[in-house]
Amino acid sequence: MKSLLLLAATICCACCSSMQPKHYPDYSVSSGFTLDSLDARDPQVIENLGVTCRVWGYVKYHHPVFADSTLNVDYELFGLLPQVAKATPAKRNKVLSEWVKGLGRFNTDKAEYDEALKTVKCTRTADLLWMDDSARLGNTLPRLLRELRYAKREANRYTDFTANAGNFVMRNESTAGSSDDCGYRMLFLFRFWNVIEYFSPNRNLTDTPWGEIPEKYIPLFIPGQTPGNPNQAMLLRELCDSHSALVRYNMFGYNTVPAEVRNAEDRVFVIADGPLRKGDETATLLEAINNAIEELRADGTLSELGEKYFGQDISSEN
Repeated sequence: MKSLLLLAATICCACCSSMQPKHYPDYSVSSGFTLDSLDARDPQVIENLGVTCRVWGYVKYHHPVFADSTLNVDYELFGLLPQVAKATPAKRNKVLSEWVKGLGRFNTDKAEYDEALKTVKCTRTADLLWMDDSARLGNTLPRLLRELRYAKREANRYTDFTANAGNFVMRNESTAGSSDDCGYRMLFLFRFWNVIEYFSPNRNLTDTPWGEIPEKYIPLFIPGQTPGNPNQAMLLRELCDSHSALVRYNMFGYNTVPAEVRNAEDRVFVIADGPLRKGDETATLLEAINNAIEELRADGTLSELGEKYFGQDISSEN
């Protein structure tokens, strides 16, 4: 009996100790992750980050360990990024597999989930076919992810739903970090893509298939950004939803043009008279802007700006 009590006490202590919050480096100041414009052109880097985006987000919303604050899912990403960004596919898959296994064991109940789905009016769930790509992910990682889909979990620290309408609400998402930090730019992109992937009812209505977004925007988010974070605005436009808006976005960086303008069909129109007026003067302004752009293109400045802020030459008219 004493042996059984001692064993029980030992197990209890082990369980309690495993619930202590994990200690991380001070990522609040810097993620410690950097890449450059050459990395933004490396197909392997883009693939590695795209795979990590999907695995990290899927685990964030499915693993029971993220029911409380024991682990910080953002900091977990910062720990993964340096290990996977420039790794071989085999090394990347091993790192991600070990990460998933290291989060702890969990129980599964597929029958419970299948029964629950029968009571839900659902036309389409998230596209999880990517996790069955064993040629890309190997054999171990897909198996771990498929098991995780049916993990028994009661809550998630990062999700909630309104009482009446049942609308999705993001919870406990940190606003720390700077857009000057490559790791935090990846965090923004990964977080945004996954929350739409798993919780937006209109995900399948976007012009660009949502599954193509990570690989499309990772090369844009790797280099440093211009003031106003235009890449974030571009990403938001991918939703094709007029209800979406950035809290703050200045079309011309932190400088402003003395005009009231509106966007329509990828063009900007002056809609009210002021220092800039509707009509011929607007056409004159457009001509002056086009001439200035041609001068920047001719002397190479436009090419340099593209390399610096977007990781690619934007001087081509095509």
